[in-house]
Amino acid sequence: GQETGMELIRHIYPKLGMVPGLLLAPGWSGDAVVAAALQAKTEAINGVFVCNCLLDIPTDGENGAAVYTDAKVAKEKMGASSNHAMALWPMVAVGDKIYHYSAMFGALTAYTDATNADVPYESPSNKDLRITATVLADGTEVVLDQQQANDMLNANGITTAINVNGFKSWGNKTAAYPSTTDPKDMWFAVRRFFDWDGNNFIRTYFQKVDKPGNKRLIRSIVDSQNIVGNGYVARDYCAGYRLEFLESENPATNLINGHLSTHTFMAPYPGFQLPVERRDHGGQDGGLVHRQGGGILQPEQVQPGVEYGHHVRHHFRDQGRGRGRVRLLQQHQRGHGERVRNHRDCDRQGQGNRYHYRQGGGGNQPHRPGGQDLQRVRDPANHLPE
Repeated sequence: GQETGMELIRHIYPKLGMVPGLLLAPGWSGDAVVAAALQAKTEAINGVFVCNCLLDIPTDGENGAAVYTDAKVAKEKMGASSNHAMALWPMVAVGDKIYHYSAMFGALTAYTDATNADVPYESPSNKDLRITATVLADGTEVVLDQQQANDMLNANGITTAINVNGFKSWGNKTAAYPSTTDPKDMWFAVRRFFDWDGNNFIRTYFQKVDKPGNKRLIRSIVDSQNIVGNGYVARDYCAGYRLEFLESENPATNLINGHLSTHTFMAPYPGFQLPVERRDHGGQDGGLVHRQGGGILQPEQVQPGVEYGHHVRHHFRDQGRGRGRVRLLQQHQRGHGERVRNHRDCDRQGQGNRYHYRQGGGGNQPHRPGGQDLQRVRDPANHLPE
């Protein structure tokens, strides 16, 4: 019989020479059967391609979520769990017109890609949404703050929208989260970049199919793709990219059957998360926690009997190679707002990664109650950069 609906997805590449990027069905994807079909259709398109889909969590009905605390259960009831899917809640409104969120988010995703030369390396999260409210299906307004969006929705793999000086899309995770924490399956932008690169590889080297599988063919594929990957890195689309032909993945039986396999190593950037400012108020108990060369100096490792100020910031600068000499600039803030700078020299001693911290002399000493001298702190657990 004649194919209709989602079965027409396989017609896109043969007829148009294009690979689908996002599948969505606003108004229908909240149905568990439709959601399952959409997620299934994202893989093995024409046998080789992959894409992603957007799913609307219903805001009404028996399986819907009328409040944000019910969204996790509603997501599970509709079976949204694919690493190629993004679950969205609630609906959005422009004036009196109500839209399913997937319609807006799909357009926003396409717009974000278009502003980046059609390379899907950037997340559509925290981008301006041209909406006036987030609502339920009956028009009831939903007011979410950032904490609610983070703790109950994003934490369960649900993308939403919040009003922060204008409405923004808010959420980076695929529907597979939190069941999976693999970065390539957890981050929506990372997953899309993997899929996009894989589709491009198939389209680019399809012309090589049925040519002699000799060393020259293998070398041409590896060299050409690594040039492409170097371009990605140079444009900051990803942190690293390389393609290799590994002997361990190409046994003689596969080569005899004409099956050549390449292995791509790539590192797309995940979305930057909200920075957290950490302030530790010390005292004579030495309760100061600070970062040091990638490690963390615990309170019990800080010299007792020293009163540390309320604001302590550490900056590291590599002073050359050899013994790994590092200068640590520490700012202490005493009472009455007085700032005192103090320099310490940190020398690496021997091969045991043991560090001695020498307190610099002069009048720039931190406040020491009772005239006590600051003794050396030895911390074998923390490694300073060389």
